[in-house]
Amino acid sequence: MDKLLRCTAVVCVASWLAAGCSKSADDGRAAMPVVFNAQSPITVSLTLLKAEGEVGRGSAIGNNYRPQLRFASTGAEVGCVVQLPKHFPSLEPGQTTNATLVCEEAVSVVPGKGEFTVLEGGKQVGKGAVQLR
Repeated sequence: MDKLLRCTAVVCVASWLAAGCSKSADDGRAAMPVVFNAQSPITVSLTLLKAEGEVGRGSAIGNNYRPQLRFASTGAEVGCVVQLPKHFPSLEPGQTTNATLVCEEAVSVVPGKGEFTVLEGGKQVGKGAVQLR
């Protein structure tokens, strides 16, 4: 009986390993991160959140706004300058626009995981995503 139990366990583990380790050509490769050097422009979609409880902001931001950003793929917090488009001189809470970030430090973004949180003094006031081409 003990020998049968061991054989069953070996078969179960072997099946589990085979299922977990089999990869197709499409999904078996790790996505290579894109690295943006310090002071390099990063194109993003940016949404300013409306003030609701502990999140959001009550007033608009202008060009050269300087928040902290927390990137989801790494958890790193980086100081960045937000450059708004010329035709969009301010961003009101609840609005979304394309913008450019210029960060103080290098930023690494994994394709498909380029989301970030905009922070002011630790409070979430916005969100966005890096637009990789």
